[in-house]
Amino acid sequence: MKHIHVDLGKDSYDIHIENGLLDRAGDYIRNLTKSRTLAVITDSNVDALYGQRLETALTGAGFRVHRLVFPAGEEHKCAATLLDL
Repeated sequence: MKHIHVDLGKDSYDIHIENGLLDRAGDYIRNLTKSRTLAVITDSNVDALYGQRLETALTGAGFRVHRLVFPAGEEHKCAATLLDL
């Protein structure tokens, strides 16, 4: 697995890249949390491409999943969408 670190001080995070990782996301995330419920927040374009696969991987690892999908486009990345979610 390849890791890319995005250094943003206290808001830093890592990006993990590997073939087939999406289908194993549930097991990977299960090792990171004891939570039983997850929210997946995404836009309609990404959801159409990957939403069901991700939900399947997460439910397969025992998570209850809530997919929250907002319309694609920069104009929807705003406070109003956040309130709707």
